[in-house]
Amino acid sequence: MKRKTILAFLLVLLSFSGILAQFSLSTELSYIQDINSQQRKDLIKDNIANAEKCSNRIIEFEDGNPLASLFLMELAYSYKQIDEEELALFNILKQRVLAPNDSLSLQTEVFFRELCFENELGTTETKALWLLTETENVPQDYNMALIYFLEKSIKLYKKDISSQIIATGQFLKIKQDYIPIWYSDWEYLTMIKIREKNKKQIIDFNKKGSLPIYKSCQDSKLTTKIYRKSIHYYIKNDKFVRAKELRTEYKQQSLSVWDHIDLLVKNIRIGLRV
Repeated sequence: MKRKTILAFLLVLLSFSGILAQFSLSTELSYIQDINSQQRKDLIKDNIANAEKCSNRIIEFEDGNPLASLFLMELAYSYKQIDEEELALFNILKQRVLAPNDSLSLQTEVFFRELCFENELGTTETKALWLLTETENVPQDYNMALIYFLEKSIKLYKKDISSQIIATGQFLKIKQDYIPIWYSDWEYLTMIKIREKNKKQIIDFNKKGSLPIYKSCQDSKLTTKIYRKSIHYYIKNDKFVRAKELRTEYKQQSLSVWDHIDLLVKNIRIGLRV
């Protein structure tokens, strides 16, 4: 009897928690809709940190209800009103992939298109991105949808959304062990502050194997850039042993074929003298 009473209490508690969470999202949605409709940029800016927390809760708890869809769309509107078009596009993609709502899509296609144009996407790219984020083209499994969202966000190559992409990547790491190699490469390149235009040239979304990006990059100039940025990053962060390892490795890789032959001959001569 006692066990049944405890179980009943837990069920009531969980039910109450769900109602509370729903009420909280409803309250947050009402407020963000209100300040957006008033176009109060001061209130919108003040609310961004809280709104991002709410957005993160939606991602963390895989909340796909209509209120979540509406909230993410309103967050996109908020960013647009304070001239943060990159973050506005990021959030509308988040809504379309992680909290899809076909009814909402009918109302927001024009807004989506204008955001794409403001982010320097052409008509063809915009149409493709819209189609790729239609409900039927988004993976049904939530973790796979997270990966899909990360890929589409990274392919925008916008610096201002990097921290939000990393936050989403953290949720993926919590939810599963498998992390795509291209995401790990992007995260590393972001850490060492490689420019977006260079990331676009470096990242291979079909990459196989687990070689680190400074070994798998096929462009010699970009490989040099990755090594130098990496060494600088580790020195700046007082990780001198790692910096020295990379410097030694870089020097060895930067040697020409004839340099390698000369080095081999020198080593042979030294060996003969001994």
